[in-house]
Amino acid sequence: MGEQQTPDTSANEQALEGFLDKDGLQAQAILASITDAFFALDTNWRFVYVNSNAEKLLRRSRQQLLGQNIWEVFPEAVGSTFYVQYHRAIEERCSVAFEEFYPPLETWFEVHAYPYSHGLSVYFRDINDRKSVEELLQRAHEEDRLFTQKLTALQEITYQLALAPDKETFYKLAVELGREKLGFDRLGIWCLNEENFIKGTFGTDEGGKTIDERSVRRPIPPLDALDQIRHSPQAIAVIENTTLCNALGEPVGHGTLVFASVWNHNRCIGFLSADNLLSGQHFTPQRLELLRLYASTLGHLFTRLQIQLSLQESEERYRSLFRSIPDPVWVYDTHTLQFLDVSDAAIAHYGYSRDEFLKMTIRDIRPPEDWETLEERLAHLKPGYSPPTLWRHKRKDGTIFDVEITSHDTIYAGREARIVLARDVTERKRLETQLLQAQKMESIGRLAGGIAHDFNNLLAAIVGYLELLEDHVQTDVQAQTHLHHAQQAAERAKQLTSQLLAFARKQITRPQNLDINHLIVGIGQLLRRIIGEDIELTFQPSHNLWTVKADRSQMEQVLMNLAVNSRDAMPHGGHILIETHNRTVSETLTFAQTVIPPGDYVYILFRDDGEGMSADVLARIFEPFFTTKEVGKGTGLGLSTCYGIIRQAGGYIAADSAPQEGAAFHIFLPRSHEESEAPPVTHSSSPASGNETILLVEDEPLVLQTLTLSLTRKGYHLLTAESPEEALEILAKYPKPIDLLITDVVMPQQSGLELVAQAYRIRPNLPVLYISGYTEEHTKIQSLVHEGIAFLQKPFTPSTLARRVREILDAAKSKSV
Repeated sequence: MGEQQTPDTSANEQALEGFLDKDGLQAQAILASITDAFFALDTNWRFVYVNSNAEKLLRRSRQQLLGQNIWEVFPEAVGSTFYVQYHRAIEERCSVAFEEFYPPLETWFEVHAYPYSHGLSVYFRDINDRKSVEELLQRAHEEDRLFTQKLTALQEITYQLALAPDKETFYKLAVELGREKLGFDRLGIWCLNEENFIKGTFGTDEGGKTIDERSVRRPIPPLDALDQIRHSPQAIAVIENTTLCNALGEPVGHGTLVFASVWNHNRCIGFLSADNLLSGQHFTPQRLELLRLYASTLGHLFTRLQIQLSLQESEERYRSLFRSIPDPVWVYDTHTLQFLDVSDAAIAHYGYSRDEFLKMTIRDIRPPEDWETLEERLAHLKPGYSPPTLWRHKRKDGTIFDVEITSHDTIYAGREARIVLARDVTERKRLETQLLQAQKMESIGRLAGGIAHDFNNLLAAIVGYLELLEDHVQTDVQAQTHLHHAQQAAERAKQLTSQLLAFARKQITRPQNLDINHLIVGIGQLLRRIIGEDIELTFQPSHNLWTVKADRSQMEQVLMNLAVNSRDAMPHGGHILIETHNRTVSETLTFAQTVIPPGDYVYILFRDDGEGMSADVLARIFEPFFTTKEVGKGTGLGLSTCYGIIRQAGGYIAADSAPQEGAAFHIFLPRSHEESEAPPVTHSSSPASGNETILLVEDEPLVLQTLTLSLTRKGYHLLTAESPEEALEILAKYPKPIDLLITDVVMPQQSGLELVAQAYRIRPNLPVLYISGYTEEHTKIQSLVHEGIAFLQKPFTPSTLARRVREILDAAKSKSV
């Protein structure tokens, strides 16, 4: 304002009188006492009246204003709303009312102006407080409007974040959308992976760009407010006027930093941070609430994302497992029976493509004749796990095979279904059949061995007495003829029991290292005599053939039995081929009758071009007493004897054949790494008589009597015992030397082996001869024979016994010399 002039008092008084006379009011006192500020102007815009409230609001005294031009006192009002409205009231002779802010006085005024005959009367009041309230209300209304908009934006963000395929995309979108849609300056998401550390994900740099902060790891700021929000999902930590940093922890400015906790169920998993570095915008309660809601939303969405990712991972694992299971697996609809999914193994095993499978039902992989059984089974199928059941299935090419099915109910793509595992058990069933066959053969072998044992005891007596009778019928030709026939029958019975023992693998053998090529050449002439002139025999040996460890006579027996079998299969002549090879089996070989494990073998092929065999016959050819020949034409023990001999030697024998296609026998004998041995040389026998003392132990009375009689006739002094207990008593009490102990191996209370062990305590170095027709102690006796211990297999003749006794006694005497 400019310098004020002294007012013209007389002029003011005249103007005031005109103002007061105007209304016919003599109310100066009233005007002075009204609460509103009031002043009057004359037609020259000079103040003619000012009440006390006007003095206060205009911050001028009455003396400073009366007589002064209003536009000169308040030059800033020229051209303003005050100026325009006052002139309008005078010119148009109308009252005006308005509100206007006057900057020099920093005040909002509510103004009412009324023209009168000598000028203008003005009523006004200070409305700063009201305007502040209005401004606050307007600001609050605007913030509420913006908050509502942001809540709508938060919904849109929720939809977008819900589509995030992974955590990286989720974190990055959360920062970008929070800035773009919600209007925050800088946002950061921090994971609380450890107790006292936070790890970055994505954030905003000082330029407002989204940056990758996954490599950032820093301690949790030591703030009480931050520690509190870790334990409350509703709390927010606000740090005013603090240093704001970038991702590297470097200061970039000052402002307000806010943290809101992010929760997964009932656990704080991290923080959402925001600051006002870029805009300096104040964090109003609405903005803080928006940040808290955003943090809460992120927590819910992150939980959902984790569940989704876990489900995806689980589904991927399921899919990978489902597709990689080596056995066929599929899922089918329990109502329509349609395939819903199949594994790669099912596609490979059944021959259908995946698309073909998905157009089929589980009926289509079964033979039509099994459909009725399938329907019955499904009708009684209970929920949950279904134990294994056997079915026949059909491949695309029509092949029928056996499977074992297990299943469990499940929900697949919202449909009631069952997941099925199908295991091809064709091979297993074949192996089970082989096992049952092996068990049957073992059982028959035990039975055959038991029969042979009892029969051998009887034969021992029969053969012994027949030989003793020879001295009594030398002058009776007819009696000698009958005796000779009886001895022939006994010999045939002896061979029969020998074959039974061979099948039962209970014969005592004398294995040696053999060259099979030499053995076959040596027996070749005999084989040709057996098969006859109308059958050609060809031998194709392999050079540098490995040696095997086996009993020579038994191997010859195998070849002779096979030759006889081939001869009978070729009544009109034919051809037999024998081959030998070194063969290394690297993977298990499977035949109809047996399985050949990996190893080094000497392989013998024995092939003929005879009548051949059907599959049913082929499955039983090694069973004892099984024969396809007419009654009286064969015992059925030839091939079973071969089986027992080869198995006892640690080898394997198998056959393959078809009707009218001949037969081939495959023999695998384990390789021996020792050199082959020369055939044994037969020495002339020494006289079979003597006068030594022999203790004979035999639980079978008839055999005991026969052996006693035959040895006594040879001049020996016999001590006899029917049990081990009786024998031990004789050994302990007999006052004279005992030169030889002959003991049966199998006896009721105690075996011959146990008897000998106790006998050695009484009479050390006592020579021993074991005799037996069959023994459960076969393995032990076999090992003793290998060590040179004397053994004689029943049945034997008295002369054979006498020679063996003499050999043992002479050997004992030579050692003692």
